[in-house]
Amino acid sequence: MALKKANNWHKIRTGLSLIEIMIAVFILAAAILPIFDVMMKSLRISKNSREEVIAANLASELIDQISCMPYESLSPVLPIADHELPDDENGRSLNQALLIEAKLGTMLILSNLPPGFRRFLSVEKVTPNLRKVSVKVLFGKGADSKSLSFFSLIEKRQ
Repeated sequence: MALKKANNWHKIRTGLSLIEIMIAVFILAAAILPIFDVMMKSLRISKNSREEVIAANLASELIDQISCMPYESLSPVLPIADHELPDDENGRSLNQALLIEAKLGTMLILSNLPPGFRRFLSVEKVTPNLRKVSVKVLFGKGADSKSLSFFSLIEKRQ
């Protein structure tokens, strides 16, 4: 009879206790949490890289198009200080087109600006035959706001 009781006790004791389950969950959490942390950091780095590539493309696009304009149209009619590129006559923000100088009718066709991106432009007279075109792109929100600046020197062709 005592042997039968011992066998029954063993059958009842085959389940897991709450402490064993808690220890297993703790070990599992300790192994998985660093993986999630690495994943979150990689997502943030990927987002930052994507935004920087977009900003570089936006700045490069504007610099390239202005570099193709006739040198005479790059007179310091534009303010020397950076200014935000204006809305066009249809109320579209710079996304579609920019009228640089109305008397020459020079039109730049630019890409749509993604939300949260702003583009600034300045043209400076360095020498009588040299202009410095600067483009600054701001992106990000609040304390995470970043900027990227490109510039190009454009020489008067003879």
